[in-house]
Amino acid sequence: MDHWTHRFCPALARALAIGLVAGLATLGTGCAQPGATRGDDPAERALLTARNRNLDLTWLESPPEPGVYRRVAVEAEPFDYRDVPPVARNLRIPPNRSEFPISERDREELERLVVEIFREELGRSERFALSDESAAPAADLLLVRVRLLDVISRVPPEPAQRSRTFIDSVGEATLVLELVDSTSGSVLARAADRRSAEPAGSPGPGGFRALRSSRVTAWQEVRRATRRWARVAVGQLDQLPGPQVAASGG
Repeated sequence: MDHWTHRFCPALARALAIGLVAGLATLGTGCAQPGATRGDDPAERALLTARNRNLDLTWLESPPEPGVYRRVAVEAEPFDYRDVPPVARNLRIPPNRSEFPISERDREELERLVVEIFREELGRSERFALSDESAAPAADLLLVRVRLLDVISRVPPEPAQRSRTFIDSVGEATLVLELVDSTSGSVLARAADRRSAEPAGSPGPGGFRALRSSRVTAWQEVRRATRRWARVAVGQLDQLPGPQVAASGG
């Protein structure tokens, strides 16, 4: 018997509101930031719920003069994971449960993957040369700081599954992207967007998209969502005034 989560119940009659977000992985133990304090501050709440598919930058300082920055490097900060209760072993998962803990292994893999994809896409920039994250601060080096906040997994742990499970999102997260001057450490601009890593392809019954829940499909959707974000971010950076570059720098 098939088990449907989120938008998919046995009657295909429940639809959950899904924000713009980027997904994440599977399995594990609960995590990090206490839910009691999340979103209490209006500025924090606005950041966590941002809807900004184009990653339009908000400049906190005056935009740089054309040509000041010629190189970029990715700087990752620790991600923030929503605190959710663990799943009891050998017990059937309630059909209305839609948030699951993320293992330490999967957190490490997610953070590695996000940095790797952002580096790959920044390496294709027409405006900036890509430098290694260990590059020394320099007047022409702009840091692209990447962080995911309030990361949620929608993927049930595999050992707890007793039947085929279909989901319409593998997870959610808020991307916070900051442009940082490498010499002063000043945050020049910021963009945030909350997105869901949803299945690609055509809608299924009832106009919904679904995929079979598994580690493989979950990571595929995480990569897809992250790459979409990274490409949009590079598009924003390439619009900054200044000369184009022909090759990457180190």
